[in-house]
Amino acid sequence: MGGLDGLKKALKGQNPQMTFITETPQTQDEWIDFSNREKITLLSNRAFDEKVVQTDAWTRQFYGKEIPFNPSYRGDSVWTGTLLAYTKPDISFAAATQDDVNAQSILEASKKRDGTYLTHVDRDSRTAYLMKIPEKHENLRNAALSVDHGFDAQRPNFELKELGRTVIRRYFENPESYRELDRDIPQPEDPHIRYIRYTLKEIRVTDESQIRATAFPKEDGWYFCDEKTGIPTGTPQDHNDPKTRYLKRKEHRIGLVARTGHYLRPEEMRVVYCDALTWDKKKALAEARPSKN
Repeated sequence: MGGLDGLKKALKGQNPQMTFITETPQTQDEWIDFSNREKITLLSNRAFDEKVVQTDAWTRQFYGKEIPFNPSYRGDSVWTGTLLAYTKPDISFAAATQDDVNAQSILEASKKRDGTYLTHVDRDSRTAYLMKIPEKHENLRNAALSVDHGFDAQRPNFELKELGRTVIRRYFENPESYRELDRDIPQPEDPHIRYIRYTLKEIRVTDESQIRATAFPKEDGWYFCDEKTGIPTGTPQDHNDPKTRYLKRKEHRIGLVARTGHYLRPEEMRVVYCDALTWDKKKALAEARPSKN
């Protein structure tokens, strides 16, 4: 299928059960905006397992070759339609921003005062994300909140709202680690503090009742998955069990879950990337028509 125009043309009038993979890679934000505008449903993380992994859609003969498992391999990767938000291990959503200088700067710039928000900074794209956390989930620890892309009465389950560009005060433990210094902005003498321009984006969930909370492991590894979301959960398991999936996570993050596959690396399809860089351009799996929730 050639490009996004080809995708739109192919989806028109097609069976809603048909699934398409695009040839045009886009960033997470570009896919969210495009799919919402064109009323195309991005395949969820769980649906990826059902339609790709469990059907061997991307696997072929090994031709006698044995390739070591590499959880960092990201070839043929795609964005799924599952939005996931989680905090640092043992930190509740309510406490995640209280002692975080960077998070407080984002909230101050966005003028958000009506509840608890989780924040995430993508340094490479210079984008600062924030998402409101439902009150009933504020005190959860070691949990991930997820919502699948789709539509309800033609309204997307979640969308991105750009709040403009602003200067955010950021703290760096290692002064040598920052690369995005805006030299036209007066900087303080403290080398750990830098003022940097970012684009603020709020991830808005249309119906908070659709947000699911899942116990989320503190570290990477093989786990069984939540039946409803396909997100790894629980305690470490033997990777030889085909029902297990390999979790890749960061300290904290808000963003789409990514998956991958390769005909010579069938095990890579079992990796659930909850750490993907939001600016990375990936393909996507899309359904022909909006889902009905």
